[in-house]
Amino acid sequence: MGMTYFKRFRMEYHFPDGFGDNREEVGDDAGRGHGSSGLWPIGVSSASGGSVMGPLEHARSTTVPAGYSMVPFSSGLVREHATAKYQSFRQELDVNVFPCLGRRDGCMRLMREIASREGFVAGATWLCRFRDPPTGHLLPVGTVQGLEIDGWGAIQNLGIDTLHRGRGLGTILLARAAQGFREAGLTRMHLEVTTENTAAIRLYERMGFKRAQVVYKAADVAGV
Repeated sequence: MGMTYFKRFRMEYHFPDGFGDNREEVGDDAGRGHGSSGLWPIGVSSASGGSVMGPLEHARSTTVPAGYSMVPFSSGLVREHATAKYQSFRQELDVNVFPCLGRRDGCMRLMREIASREGFVAGATWLCRFRDPPTGHLLPVGTVQGLEIDGWGAIQNLGIDTLHRGRGLGTILLARAAQGFREAGLTRMHLEVTTENTAAIRLYERMGFKRAQVVYKAADVAGV
């Protein structure tokens, strides 16, 4: 074992002034189903006059793929969130930084801890399910959790099972979390991502997040 420092970006997003005041109704798949209000913001412009595609605006043009559903948080879903977390992160670099993500019991403990925190934002916590065609069973394949920390909405453990990536599910989960933060009265949110996770960084930047800070996480790694 040896101590290694993993470089991570803190990425931030600030909701534009008046965000949520200019909204229009869209179809069930894009926003209304499973407890969402069915309303998304429209027409937010940047200071330079160009259109800004923030997290919620992405959801306006992204329907939930067939066979999938987005489920708002309830206490009875903690185990499914933990399963989705494990399936999403067990083979990722994040396991070196947060070893609990590589264990089923560790993901369960982490999910319980997040859901019990004073700053837990239930409205920013969503589960993605997939209906398995052969069996009809509903499988947990994606998760995101939200916390309020020092006036910020803090995205926790946004992840999609490796077998279900490339379908826009992470974009939809992030948009649902953003909506939950906004409905909780928050005006800004942030997340952390390992700098080597270039696919995730591209997603966040495409949705309007900016790199705000470099942070280093120390971890004991075998073979170092």
